Amino acid sequence: MMARLLSASLLSVLAACASSLALVGRGDQGAGNRTQVSGSDSDGHPAVVELPASSSEAEAVLEVAAPSGKVVLSVSLRKIRSLMAAVAAEANSSSPLLPEERLRVLCHFKSLVDESFVVKLPHPASPHCAVVSSSGAMLNHRHGAEIDNHAVVMRFNAAPTEGYKKYVGGKTTWRWGWAAPNSGPEKKVIDENDVSESSKRNLKSAVKKLYPTQLGYNAETDALTTGFTGMIIALVNCGVVDAYEMAPSKYAENAPYNYFGHTGMKATDNTYHGLFKAEHDFWGRVASNSEAEQSEEGKTVYLGFSQLECPTQPHTLDSLE
Repeated sequence: MMARLLSASLLSVLAACASSLALVGRGDQGAGNRTQVSGSDSDGHPAVVELPASSSEAEAVLEVAAPSGKVVLSVSLRKIRSLMAAVAAEANSSSPLLPEERLRVLCHFKSLVDESFVVKLPHPASPHCAVVSSSGAMLNHRHGAEIDNHAVVMRFNAAPTEGYKKYVGGKTTWRWGWAAPNSGPEKKVIDENDVSESSKRNLKSAVKKLYPTQLGYNAETDALTTGFTGMIIALVNCGVVDAYEMAPSKYAENAPYNYFGHTGMKATDNTYHGLFKAEHDFWGRVASNSEAEQSEEGKTVYLGFSQLECPTQPHTLDSLE
């Protein structure tokens, strides 16, 4: 049974659910997939919260051994789970880089790409671009109108808009990815064959230098995702890039892998790409907007490569782990 330490922030989680008691402890996956949070109250008495596996059960039981005997309280199951998810997301998050370090890292990635990343499809010079993830967490936001207000909107593979416009918008300027449909009234697909394989290899090497253990995440390959390469294409061609759920929001942990289908995976999981979590961390670390906006809105903001004032001296990458 794998136990995960939740940090002292759990004190506020359970205090918010049952104000007369406060627990600090750990969460375990117990028998029957019942989650237990155990530890001690503020007086040092042992205590446990057991969360039933069924989401239909509205309450959980809090038991505390006290000198006068066992105290039993009912607490909101939904509220505990919601607050525990927020604590876990906070514990897993990495702080954005300071402006100087962010500039160095982005300038290094700029130095790795060549002219093959310049989009040949017609578009304005240095446009304000939106890059729209296919993450299921997109359904937790209503960014559709904001996304459509961008000069250029990039989507991945065959991610649909019909039926999801209030969440992901309806405008599509570019599509990128191995499963992008190359059909319709006008060609919007960026040809994968146009992008240099050597530059892709250089990009992957740089990511692996930043994340030598891949944040402890392993999968079938260590190949970069379609999303990562798409973001680099956007940074090469756009003056400003607004990305949506490329760095996961606080909702992603409990969201499906994509917003239009069910693969059985979560938005934060990928069985093929071992650098998946490292990429997510990277886009959060090099974004210029606040952690609060990233977490709540799933939105990250970047200056395009053409807008960066890069130092003349080459930058050596250090691990971000």
